[in-house]
Amino acid sequence: MFVVRGYAPGTPVTGEDGKFSPKDTLRICAEGIHEVMAYMKRWEPGFDIRSIRSVGLVVLLSGSPYQE
Repeated sequence: MFVVRGYAPGTPVTGEDGKFSPKDTLRICAEGIHEVMAYMKRWEPGFDIRSIRSVGLVVLLSGSPYQE
């Protein structure tokens, strides 16, 4: 899983007081950074990316423990 932080289109980078506004956060499950960038290019083309971090691995197991 990757966390992408930045500003969505139309979001002011600074507030009225001159301080930076809080960044918008997107969480994207992907195998690698290239897949994240492909997603961002297609679905969030105007998003001003400030940082991308890999925050961990999400393990998906096939099947269910409740199967009979």
